[in-house]
Amino acid sequence: MNGDYNPASSPALTMNGDIQKSASTLDDLSISSAIIAKNLNVTFIQNDSDQLQETRDRSNEVVDGSRSADEHRIEDSPNSYYDISNLSEIEREVKKLKTRFLQCIGKKKELKTINRIVKEHISLEAQLSEAEISFLSLMENGLRDEINIKVNSDIQDPIRSGQDMSRFLSYYWSDLSKFGNYVGTHLSSLISSVFFFMQNNPAGLIEIVELVRLYEESWKSFEHYYVEHPHMNKVTNIRDKMWSQLYQAMKRRAMEDFKTARFDHDTNMKERSPDDILPVKVALTTLTYTVSQMDEMIEQFKECFPSDWHIDVLWGSCIGYVCSYQILRQVSQSGTDKFTRFNVSELLELTGWLENYQITMVKKFPTIGQINLDRRGFVACRPALFYKKESKVTEEAAISSLAWVTGMFKEIHSLSQNEFLNRMQDQVDRWLDHVYANECIRYKSNTGQLTTSLCEDIFSLVSVQIGIIREHVNDGSEALVQALCMVFRQLKKKQIESREKFLVDVETCSAAANDFTRMGDLCDEVMKLLREECSFPEGSFAKIENHTDQLLLLFSTDAVFVAQYNCLIIFEPIVEAIAKELFHKEWELVFTDNQLILTLVRTVEDYLADIILYLDSSLIRKLFEVIVQYTVNFYLKCLLMKTSCQFDKKKESFLHPDRALLIMFHDVKILKEFFVGYSEKIPNITSVVASKFSILDIAYENLHIAAGLSRGSKRKLILALLEKIGDVEYTKLVMMDLWHLVAPKKERSLAQLLKTLEDDMNMVMPPDKAKAKEKKVSNRLNKSRNDSDKMHDTSKSILVIEERGQVPGIALEDILFEVYFSKNRKSTRKNILKTLVKGSVSSAGKVMERVRSLSPKNSWS
Repeated sequence: MNGDYNPASSPALTMNGDIQKSASTLDDLSISSAIIAKNLNVTFIQNDSDQLQETRDRSNEVVDGSRSADEHRIEDSPNSYYDISNLSEIEREVKKLKTRFLQCIGKKKELKTINRIVKEHISLEAQLSEAEISFLSLMENGLRDEINIKVNSDIQDPIRSGQDMSRFLSYYWSDLSKFGNYVGTHLSSLISSVFFFMQNNPAGLIEIVELVRLYEESWKSFEHYYVEHPHMNKVTNIRDKMWSQLYQAMKRRAMEDFKTARFDHDTNMKERSPDDILPVKVALTTLTYTVSQMDEMIEQFKECFPSDWHIDVLWGSCIGYVCSYQILRQVSQSGTDKFTRFNVSELLELTGWLENYQITMVKKFPTIGQINLDRRGFVACRPALFYKKESKVTEEAAISSLAWVTGMFKEIHSLSQNEFLNRMQDQVDRWLDHVYANECIRYKSNTGQLTTSLCEDIFSLVSVQIGIIREHVNDGSEALVQALCMVFRQLKKKQIESREKFLVDVETCSAAANDFTRMGDLCDEVMKLLREECSFPEGSFAKIENHTDQLLLLFSTDAVFVAQYNCLIIFEPIVEAIAKELFHKEWELVFTDNQLILTLVRTVEDYLADIILYLDSSLIRKLFEVIVQYTVNFYLKCLLMKTSCQFDKKKESFLHPDRALLIMFHDVKILKEFFVGYSEKIPNITSVVASKFSILDIAYENLHIAAGLSRGSKRKLILALLEKIGDVEYTKLVMMDLWHLVAPKKERSLAQLLKTLEDDMNMVMPPDKAKAKEKKVSNRLNKSRNDSDKMHDTSKSILVIEERGQVPGIALEDILFEVYFSKNRKSTRKNILKTLVKGSVSSAGKVMERVRSLSPKNSWS
């Protein structure tokens, strides 16, 4: 291209009356100066540079009082003067430039001609500026009277200062400045058609930019003088005007590009007026396309504009304007912070789009990140570039406008994300309620293992939610992180609330235990998939892991709990059948062949035969250990409950201690042999049985010694029992009850022995350790229970997960608590409160809370 363009095809020059308007404007230019110079040469005549310095030096000397300083300088340097007589015929020169300018408009070589005219204009301004600078310099050096200025009669005011000098020369600057303004106006009209030039004549656009550069360089060459002399006449600089026109043209083009792209994405466009608000999906899709084309347009700009025009920032600001306008239209129709016109999917799309926009813009323009977007009032103040046509366009203003859009979008993103999370939480809650409330389909494997559809129903829901979120937002999106945390948090909450509904029978408990185990495995798989496929920001994945770790622990704890809860179901018929007869008169006189314990064994055996098939192998051992422990506790509890207050004091002791001890020996032997018989199915169960039954062995030895059937060490047995019970006061109570069963008359001597052994007992179980153990027991209290037949209520409070793993009645402390705080142990309870609580109001409250928490089914005293 030759740098020119065809005027017939230029939209800037084919407008009706454009050339006539330009000519009219030139005719209106007033020429007030009557002194015109052809070459504008302000001649400074000097014989020699040394003479000037000599003259200036002499001007500072003290002269004879009969002659003034001015006269002295004039007489000593008669040949040094400033001749401004050449400042004549300026009007003629300016008229020539105007005529040439008008004649070239619309011609083929218009831009080349304008280039030459501009250079002449710049030269004239430069020469006049240099003359003004010389005059100002002489005025500052006190050589005012040596300036030989011939003025006409219209100028009567004497020139006393540099400001007066500049005001006088403005008389000659007027026509040059007006002509410069007209050139700037004409070039601005051309650059408003920047996209026409880029498409048809990029070389012509480069020529226009070059003209702007010439004026700008001329300005910069005198800029430092303008700082020193603010009143000085200034040369033409059209860059601000050109930038303003360019920015307005870009803004119009950005809006046109959006409207054009809308045709491709809005299938029902014909049914809507141009002012209608677009559907959310159409608007976001069109904006996405508009932003994606930004880099391509910037590359086209860079072919015609130099880097110091920062054309990428200007175009980015225009794209930001279009995006902010459309997004604010969408949001402003939804009410305050409610996004009522958005459904959940559209909220997610909006959130994802805002995140993508910010990532794109911050990556393209890193300086945005250096602006403090949180300063007060920043987001509330709309950039002047977006609504004032006369606003000054600079790189800083464009960057600030981009930062404003980013900050405003950040606030909208926060609101839309919170609204999305709230609605999604409601949706997830409804779906989880539906899954947990409905009867799940039960499956039975070839080996007899039971499962239900609960696991698949829940995690298909979780997978769908994760898939929908990932489809609309980036894998590293904060919205994805928050949504995942919310899903796992709500699942955890619902699991905590719903566990009790599965505590129905052996089949339901076994299937639920297996389901919870599989849910933990699936949760782990989901986390591995997210870790592999998503690139979360640093620290974000840790938030998700925090929730899933708790969820995994919850599933694992609940699986074990529900599996072990089978123990309570097994012992319900056992308690009803033998609890009231065990260790009482019939047991001692009638059931001498251990019939009651054999009933217990057969019942447990029948249940275990089915449960071993139902449960996953990883849970069977944990259930078996609990059954062994519960059997021991059940047996010990029945033994100690015999000593509770009776109407007949004789019923509190054995009628025949030796016979009772023999029956006890065989009872314990039968139980041990029964459980050890499972050693082939459950490895290492023998050691577990020995450990759990050791407390019964110690109790049996104590009874033997109390009955006078053995001479073992009472001290060793008391300390051994203390190690098993872990509490000094409970140990004393158990010892007193054991002796009361077989030797009630020896209780006083035992009490004295226990008193003498207090120091030894405190060494085995120090007070600090005892307090810590009591605190641990208090913290492990079960949820509040009703007086109904249910084992647990469905409390909505979220408990610490570890506290959920303790099956009631398994811990020895729970059994002893129930024994010694039963309704028939009022006197004992009073003594325990004195010794254990020791006046602590808070501890007393915990103890009484535990008393109220006793379940009717387990309190079979």
